[in-house]
Amino acid sequence: MRMSAQTFFFKLLLPALLLCTGVVSAQTNVASYEPVRYNGEGIVYALPQTRIVVRAQLERTIHKPGPLHLYAQRYFGQEAGGEPSIRYRLGRVIAQSVGIPDFDQKYIVEFRAGTVADFVTLNKRGIIVGINADRQDLPSPCPDTLFRLPTIQPGIEKRPALPQEYTVAGTKGKQAEIAAAQVFRIRESLMDLLTGQAENMPKDGAAMQLMTQELKAQETALLELFYGKEEIAWEERSWTIEPKNDIKGQILFRFSPLRGVVDSDDLSGEPVSFSLRTTDKAPEMDEKEAAKYEKSLKGIVYNLPGAARITLEHNRNVLFDEELPVTQFGRRQALAPKMFRDRGPAIRVVFDENTGAIRQINENK
Repeated sequence: MRMSAQTFFFKLLLPALLLCTGVVSAQTNVASYEPVRYNGEGIVYALPQTRIVVRAQLERTIHKPGPLHLYAQRYFGQEAGGEPSIRYRLGRVIAQSVGIPDFDQKYIVEFRAGTVADFVTLNKRGIIVGINADRQDLPSPCPDTLFRLPTIQPGIEKRPALPQEYTVAGTKGKQAEIAAAQVFRIRESLMDLLTGQAENMPKDGAAMQLMTQELKAQETALLELFYGKEEIAWEERSWTIEPKNDIKGQILFRFSPLRGVVDSDDLSGEPVSFSLRTTDKAPEMDEKEAAKYEKSLKGIVYNLPGAARITLEHNRNVLFDEELPVTQFGRRQALAPKMFRDRGPAIRVVFDENTGAIRQINENK
């Protein structure tokens, strides 16, 4: 039975609200989409176009000086920094092939009787991801980040155990003397505990571990009065490249331990370079050949992507070197219309939403 335009709209809208995908009843007569000629009785899908997304982990360490930093050398033999500082470390740097809708490659699946293509599934950007596919068969949405950034668990800040004299001391010098004496007492207690010479030894291993941890935590809290403390945070930066031709050693960004990621022309940082080398590309066609080939595509049109090797380097160190799919370097192909006729079993197809290539095809039993 032919589906009305109103029924089609309802079936498209409801799953989009519930599942963030467009799942609609559809038949398998496919044509290039032309908005002027499109009468609304079908579903329009797009094929993806590749963008290379480079993402970098960045660790930021903030040092806050301690209030007694001037006396660190006197009591512990090592100077402490007296000014706040920030330093950066470059973590993982990776690249991924990500698909965006190619608005020049849109097709309409018209509703016609006599086929068994019951469902065409789109993602929320209108890219085809499945035909006759169950929800669990479909790929998960592309994440906003390519890796999970390390998380720093905010613990309970340990306050140093200090005698009353520290609070009423009139000068920083006197406070430093009292705090240093407390550090040495804790170290002595820890040594007695570890050598078995403490007056009140713990009864078991668990109690021993607990006491040891407490003493070490107190020592750390006291030393922070002299040497300060550090706070670590992670962030992610990203860059997007549209692959058209080979790229050799293009400076994508620069990295400075003092400033983090800086612009590619900022000489305060060391360069991180990007290279793209085509490894698989479909033969080029002239305009007439391309038009003839496009006209020959009958059925559900999908991508056969090409490929390129992506290399990222920093100070002659290779950070990333992998081959990634690139749709612009490939060509389009079509699933034969006879695959979806009603005389045979339903065919299930799952597409890669980033490349438009077929990930899985089989009978839907």
